[in-house]
Amino acid sequence: MMSSWFLLVALACGLVGAQDPSLQELNTKVQQLTTKVEELQREVSARPQVAFSAALLETQQWTIVGPFDADKTLEFKKVVTNIGNGYDPETAEMMSSYFLLVALACSLVGAQNPADVILRQLISRVEQLERDSENTVTSQVAFSVALLEQTTWTITGPVAADQTLVYKKVLTNIGNAYDTETGVFTAPVKGLYYLRITGVVGSSMTLRAGLKKNGEDIFEIKAKDQGSGSNGAALELEKGDRVYVRLMRGSAIADQSRLSTFTGFLVFPMESA
Repeated sequence: MMSSWFLLVALACGLVGAQDPSLQELNTKVQQLTTKVEELQREVSARPQVAFSAALLETQQWTIVGPFDADKTLEFKKVVTNIGNGYDPETAEMMSSYFLLVALACSLVGAQNPADVILRQLISRVEQLERDSENTVTSQVAFSVALLEQTTWTITGPVAADQTLVYKKVLTNIGNAYDTETGVFTAPVKGLYYLRITGVVGSSMTLRAGLKKNGEDIFEIKAKDQGSGSNGAALELEKGDRVYVRLMRGSAIADQSRLSTFTGFLVFPMESA
């Protein structure tokens, strides 16, 4: 009995009912390989790699959109991450992950490929899944830190120049990729990461802080007068990329061991090109 996964792909790609005798000759090998694919897919959670993160505007100038007379779909134009190309900046819609999976399978198999090509592609798929399975086991990365260890309300700043924030209270540091001496998280493997920062500020003060990757601005938070800010993004990182938070000149930030935080974790590893 041919596996349900293979039948789904074959149906979607128009392979069911093929009359090529070579396909029948290789049927046994294909069945064995598809069984192996199913086993490996279960090990790596059988999900496609799909993630996106987008900001509303590409301009760095303060810009207000609206008010509107009617409901409006917001089109986020600055694409930070779009793994799988599921997000469309023209429509602001996310394609269904099920459709992406079938599309991925169809592109892998190819409706007009001869049977020997299909067999080679299945072998390649097995090898890829085996690598993914190994990565899933070895690539466990997550950290969450607070700015200060003391529980008393403490204000840092206003600072005279941009300053990297060094978060001292470690809540979680699986993989030891966050450095408490420098405040820098260094990606141990290539992959899709989720990163978030939160911050609070004291009375009559202003907070402006930003997440940076290798010196590149990714996103910012702003707050004033005992307010708070939070922001996050899904970000594709190469092995060795450095991510950290910079407090901008003239800004201040407050904490009491649990209010101003920096958090990140590996969503899934990705194979290097």
